[in-house]
Amino acid sequence: MNYKSKFFLFLICFLAVFFVLRLKGETIYTAAHADLSGIGWLFSTIGLIFSILSGFLIQHLWDKWERIQKIVLEEIHTLDHLIMFSTVTADIREQSKKAAATYIEHVINSEWSEQTKLLTTNDAIEGLRSLNATFITISGSQQEKVAHAKLINSLLYTRERRILLSTRRMPSIIKNTFLLSAILVIGLSLLVSINNVMLDLIFTLSIGSLVCAIYLIVDDMDNILSPGAWHVSSKLYKEFLQKIQ
Repeated sequence: MNYKSKFFLFLICFLAVFFVLRLKGETIYTAAHADLSGIGWLFSTIGLIFSILSGFLIQHLWDKWERIQKIVLEEIHTLDHLIMFSTVTADIREQSKKAAATYIEHVINSEWSEQTKLLTTNDAIEGLRSLNATFITISGSQQEKVAHAKLINSLLYTRERRILLSTRRMPSIIKNTFLLSAILVIGLSLLVSINNVMLDLIFTLSIGSLVCAIYLIVDDMDNILSPGAWHVSSKLYKEFLQKIQ
């Protein structure tokens, strides 16, 4: 279920609860006015805690998203240079293209998942190591060999950084605390009653919608590999694969 469907479902549930409480539970609102005169500042305190926590999480996840985008570009840039510098022989250049294609296909098909293991050895990595060993044994300047070896090492390191960041999720205790604060803000907003039903609906629906939207943003950014408004796709890898093929 995408974030739009989740938000629409929340609105339906929220409106149902609101009208049940507002039209069928007048005694609750009467008690709220009589016994909970301080609910306003209590609600403001919980809202402040929620706003601080949500601001911190969004900033942290935004930075993470930006870092992964840069790492993806760096990885593709390294692959491009790997092919560009493999100019000793036509055979080596073709081997470089083939190894890069194998590597990218493995990334797209096997590593675009939260279950990707960080330090696993696979066919793509072995292919790059074999290519590096082949390049070292052939004739060519020492400078070219060193440059090629550095690109291979840089590619392996970049891959590990990408997997580490893309598979790391928000700690459950932080996410559960954020969810609890969101539920409290939405739930307590229903107790801040206004005599006019229409004004009460506008007030509570605005708060509930805003809090729900913020939670969905955080949840979407935390699932950075899942399709959504804030996710890192394999589009650039596919475009580069078409380029070298």
